Amino acid sequence: MKNWKKNWAVYYFLLWAAIALFAPILANNSSQNLLIKPLIPYSQSGIDYNNSNSVSPFEYQQVKSIYYRHWLGTDKLGRDVLSQLIHGSRTAFIIGIGVVLIAGLIGIFLGGIAGYFGDNSVTLKKRQFIAAILLLPIYFVSITTVIPWNISSVGSFHKFALLFILSITYLLILFLIGKTVQQSKAKIQLPLDMIISRTIELIDAIPLLFLLVCLSAITKPSFGGTIIIIASVAWTSIAKYTRGEILKEKNENYIQSARALAFTDFQILRKHILPNALGPVLVSLSFGMAAAILLEASLSFLGMGIASEEASWGKLIASARNDYQAWWLAIFPGLAIFITVVASNKLSELFQNKN
Repeated sequence: MKNWKKNWAVYYFLLWAAIALFAPILANNSSQNLLIKPLIPYSQSGIDYNNSNSVSPFEYQQVKSIYYRHWLGTDKLGRDVLSQLIHGSRTAFIIGIGVVLIAGLIGIFLGGIAGYFGDNSVTLKKRQFIAAILLLPIYFVSITTVIPWNISSVGSFHKFALLFILSITYLLILFLIGKTVQQSKAKIQLPLDMIISRTIELIDAIPLLFLLVCLSAITKPSFGGTIIIIASVAWTSIAKYTRGEILKEKNENYIQSARALAFTDFQILRKHILPNALGPVLVSLSFGMAAAILLEASLSFLGMGIASEEASWGKLIASARNDYQAWWLAIFPGLAIFITVVASNKLSELFQNKN
């Protein structure tokens, strides 16, 4: 991390974060009672009827003064492209950070479990295993009946919160069953590594865009729903990196010494393995942000993902399909996506050179 001052991507991300944070102030309707005059006097959904039908940045524009000029042109409805770019940066930033946080937590947790415990370290009592198999149909039935997947008015976070509660309840029942059969010596090994690895392979085998479209059909168009959709497929690469690094670290001499000193598995993972394995994982997270931005733009291009009233770089590019002569509708958001993705990949050099 010593050379962060020489990495232009750091400064780009600081600028991107500032634009995303202050987007409602930078681009807003100047007729509103604002303490600070906005840089761009147009909101993301504001329509200038005098400059509709995709006015180019270089064409004559019917505006009151140069302050009201559309510096990057307008779309077919008369919305300011620069304002939509600014608000679209906020959309990309929120979704990129949200996906990295959720996918990172899931990927590091599952990859850590798979790499550290393997297939032979975790055992279930025989009655626990039988109960897990018998209760599994009840668990899936409860998921399909209790959670209102087909109701679009219910928020995505609400749906997945119910899914999380049902999953925890299922695991808690198995834990309590195990507590009631403490005298039973019949045990079955739980191949965690195989289960998690096969799950990753199954998700990776499904065409990505097809999977995202299917998932978007059961979530409400929103920031939260888009984050959950993308994170549900983005965690697999992070889990693979984490698993590989932990497999490399867990057989080192210092780990054997920690076990000899009676450190618990949780202490070994938290204090010894994860700090040494997180370098390559952070590289994967930076690539994951770039992938999240591209996937969000792809969903918006297809008319899915975030709500229709929210600005997005992908929506701007999609609007160019109706007017092929409006090159500015594709060039400017395309450049924004390209620079942001390159900056995310460039940021990974900080973590590669960490040690």
